[in-house]
Amino acid sequence: MRSIPKPLVSVAMFICGVGLTVDIARGQNNSPVPPPAAGTVSASVTASTAANYGKLSFTKPSDAMPHHCTATFVENNVLLTAAHCVEDLGTTTKFMAFTFDKSGGGTYLIKYNCIFVPPIWEDQNIWNPPTVPGSSQPLEDEYYARRYDYAFLKTTVGMTGTPNDIQLGNPYSKLISVAGYPDNTFRTIPGLTEFDVLHQALLEMRTTDTDFREGTSGAAWVIQPGNKIVSINSAYSYGAYDTSYLKIFGPIFDSSTEALRTSARNCT
Repeated sequence: MRSIPKPLVSVAMFICGVGLTVDIARGQNNSPVPPPAAGTVSASVTASTAANYGKLSFTKPSDAMPHHCTATFVENNVLLTAAHCVEDLGTTTKFMAFTFDKSGGGTYLIKYNCIFVPPIWEDQNIWNPPTVPGSSQPLEDEYYARRYDYAFLKTTVGMTGTPNDIQLGNPYSKLISVAGYPDNTFRTIPGLTEFDVLHQALLEMRTTDTDFREGTSGAAWVIQPGNKIVSINSAYSYGAYDTSYLKIFGPIFDSSTEALRTSARNCT
């Protein structure tokens, strides 16, 4: 039995985007990984971190409906969010009318020429990833694109305060807090980064908060302690055998992520 995950973008009250097929998450010993126990990690983030979050609103050329995601300042004038919050997979057409309302106060406009996604996200062949050597089977199937589901956007003016930094590498088995805007309401949930033997290029976390979905795309996974961002919300699925929990998936940041952030920082 398999379940169908969806991007975590909010569009009015509906879920939009391309669905993926996702198996039950597995731990390093190939057994299901439970959610973090109550009390092992706080669901809250520090006041300075919370002030960096906000709601990224936009419209799509294909419809006139309001959409929103979650974004976070990672430079004084650069936001981090999900790539599918700025353009559809396999296209080069950016969405429109971006505004960012910071939870700490203030509305920011986006420099439209300073929106950056990984180049492969725009590749029309991204749904045809490399095949496993000696096989006709695609490498990691539909999961392939999720590793590139991040974007950096430069704002027209900078924020005051200290932005969150990003952490590169593979932070498995780390306690995190995740904050986002499910149904337009800002809140946070605890989590534990997980390892999946089938999809090792992605991070996963499990939550029993099954309402933490639409509107949380791009929500930062903040490691505790340290307050660095180790991933962001990309897509989710219900448990394959237990629908009382969600698996949320996110990319692992690497040197190409840092290079993309630098491009946004230096954009004029």
